[in-house]
Amino acid sequence: MARFIVGHRIPGARGAAATRDNLAAARDALDPVVNTLSRDFNVRHDTASTGAPRRLVHVEGEASDMERLLREGVPGNVVVEPELKRELSWSYPLPLELVLKAQGSDPPPTGFGRTLNLGDFRKRICLFRRLTLG
Repeated sequence: MARFIVGHRIPGARGAAATRDNLAAARDALDPVVNTLSRDFNVRHDTASTGAPRRLVHVEGEASDMERLLREGVPGNVVVEPELKRELSWSYPLPLELVLKAQGSDPPPTGFGRTLNLGDFRKRICLFRRLTLG
C-alpha cells in the first residue's frame, strides 16, 4: 500500500493577495476530490476541521488506483504527492560513540563507574592533547 498527500494550491501564492474567501474557496474545492478518494482509498487524516490555510488529506491505497484517478483528471489546483518517510539523521557525540563501542553489547554492572580513577584518566587526556596538538 502506498501513501499519498493530497492538498490544494494556496491562492495568491503567485502575486495576488490571498484573502480569507479565496482560501476558504480553495479548501472547499477539495471536497469533491476527497469524496472520490474515500471510495478507493483509506483516508488516514484530513485537516479540514483544523482551520489551517492549506487543507491536506493523507490517504493510503494502491498506486495504480492513484494513477487511474490522475489520468481521469483532477482540478488544476489539486496537488498529489507521495508521502515519503522522513527520519532525522543523528549520532552520538564522538567520545560517547567510542565509549559505547568499547563497552560492547553488555553494559558494565551498576556501580562500576565508582571503581574508575577519573583523575588519572584526565591526566592521560591532557598529556595526549599536549602530544598531539603541540
